[in-house]
Amino acid sequence: MQAEQVPASLRRTLSERQYQGWEENGKLYQDPATNEYVLVMDQTDNASQSRSYRFDKNGQLKEDQNESSQK
Repeated sequence: MQAEQVPASLRRTLSERQYQGWEENGKLYQDPATNEYVLVMDQTDNASQSRSYRFDKNGQLKEDQNESSQK
């Protein structure tokens, strides 16, 4: 998904500090069945492994995700 296709509600969420650099270091996907979004942030200087975030159709972070499952 291109940055210009990101809905305003999700763009506001992604402007928060923890998602800084998502346009350069991340890939954003949309699930057409649920209209949910997944952001996968590549490895950076501050993070030794990639991280993924799941957002609902309104651009809010879904709290039920388990980020510690990546090894």
